[in-house]
Amino acid sequence: MDQLRGIMLAAVDAVDALNRRLGRLMVWPIPFAVFISAGNAISRKLFDLSSNAMLELQWYLFGLAFLGAAGYVLLVDEHVLLAPVADKLGVDVVWFGVLVGINLQTSVLAPPFGLALFYLRSVAPARAHRDEASGKVLPGVSTVDIYWGVLPFIAGQAVVMALVIGYPQLLMRDDAATGSMDSEAIQKALDQLERPQRGAGQRAFHSARQNAPACTSACGAPSESRVAAFKV
Repeated sequence: MDQLRGIMLAAVDAVDALNRRLGRLMVWPIPFAVFISAGNAISRKLFDLSSNAMLELQWYLFGLAFLGAAGYVLLVDEHVLLAPVADKLGVDVVWFGVLVGINLQTSVLAPPFGLALFYLRSVAPARAHRDEASGKVLPGVSTVDIYWGVLPFIAGQAVVMALVIGYPQLLMRDDAATGSMDSEAIQKALDQLERPQRGAGQRAFHSARQNAPACTSACGAPSESRVAAFKV
């Protein structure tokens, strides 16, 4: 047992060492991604030339940086936890979590760096093209058109956020009416419950069969589902 424990601890130390090395290397994908993104944007603006491959590459680099550095951030304990701070300030953590989620969803749509905007830009044709299904020539979709298109959705998110802030009772339950749940009282109640011994259900089933032979012969053998119901 001690040998297995030593092997597991050695594996944990190896993973921590790998996270440290990988986390330090993740400072490089970010500037490369920024340079590729800036170059692609300048090329699109000045020369009307862009590359979806470069757009995909920049997102791969950003994803590599975040995923590769996640273990290192947790290892050195440099991540920011907002929920404990909100709890210490007396803010309801459920309400706070929903508000943060709505805010993050709004940021995905907000120009000019919303992630959803980049995804749509990568698939929406920028120039006029002929639709294969209808045969009609459709106009291109510019980046400004995408920005204008998401404004109604951002407005809807803002309205929801304002309602959550102004009327927190939409999310928070009334503890005075429903009663608060005491975790210690629940644990005591669970400890006081008598746990059935293993096989008690099977013994009760066999005892019932012996005490009611007439029903057994008249009704036939019990089904598998009835047998399973008595098993523990």
